[in-house]
Amino acid sequence: MNSDIGDLLREGIDRATAGERLHPGLAAQARQRHHRRALIVGAAAVTATAAVAAAAVFAAAAGGTPTPGGGGLPALTTAYVVGHTEQALAEAERGGFIYRVSRASAEPYAFAAEPMVSGHPSTMRRLDSLKIARTTTWFFQGRTRTEGFAAGGRVAIDIGSSTPIRSRGPQPPARLIAVDPNARQWFHPLTPATLPYSAPVPHSCNARDDWLAGGPLRSAEFAALVERALSCGQFRADGQQRVNGARALRLAGTPRLLRQLRGDMWGRNGPRAVTLWVNATTFLPVRVTVSGWLIPDRKTTDFGWLKPTPANLAMLRVKFPAELHEVQLPARSLLLAP
Repeated sequence: MNSDIGDLLREGIDRATAGERLHPGLAAQARQRHHRRALIVGAAAVTATAAVAAAAVFAAAAGGTPTPGGGGLPALTTAYVVGHTEQALAEAERGGFIYRVSRASAEPYAFAAEPMVSGHPSTMRRLDSLKIARTTTWFFQGRTRTEGFAAGGRVAIDIGSSTPIRSRGPQPPARLIAVDPNARQWFHPLTPATLPYSAPVPHSCNARDDWLAGGPLRSAEFAALVERALSCGQFRADGQQRVNGARALRLAGTPRLLRQLRGDMWGRNGPRAVTLWVNATTFLPVRVTVSGWLIPDRKTTDFGWLKPTPANLAMLRVKFPAELHEVQLPARSLLLAP
């Protein structure tokens, strides 16, 4: 092909310059330019072919094909996403991550149930003085801390241990307290009515759970609920989005999951959609939403997974100014939180 183009080039120059005197090196310069142009075109073709091949290899490794306009994330199969998410959850549990759950709540939040006295009913004392709009709870090796926030973002209640926590080895005895910074009070001693990990999620795929229930106990179980639903085939891959600024893979609850969530309590008016997002890099859950006819707003639960660094472990300890008023409760007072 190159010799044919060269012949045509020389013939064209001869016709165009008939009767004219040309510079002796003009034809040679033209041939050189053509050669350079051919090299550039050839290199571009090779580069494009390599790019297509690389995209095909990436898509094959990911188990899918590139999603048009999807920001570079491949369209992954349900089996791929579910399998990697289950593996990530198991590794997070083995690796000793701090597990954080943030979700909407409603007042009243925390009470202290004082022990019954013979002939008298138990006394209930409310521990927070502001309406709770949202709670954030941290979990690590059986320790918990819960902060309740008012609608404006002010801390309304802070419940947890005032004892420092260790990253390894046996933990020192926890001293459970509750702090109401608005009333400038802190309460002790308190005993949790139910330990966060005392009610493991059953493994049966036919078990019915209310994913809208709140409180520290339910927050602790949420990751286990998600893990069981994944293993029971109750989520399917449903595209991708950005959640809290990070790329995430979206999974939709299947009709089977929705039927189980409605159960006898909700009936036909129960949750109509459950959506799970997992981080596109770590495959750890970052958000779950539940919505339905009788749910006025979409209920959102956000997850966090933190390494047990000294700074992150400090989040599990309740601290407060020394000038807060100490309120000593009767011994064996139970902490009640919904």
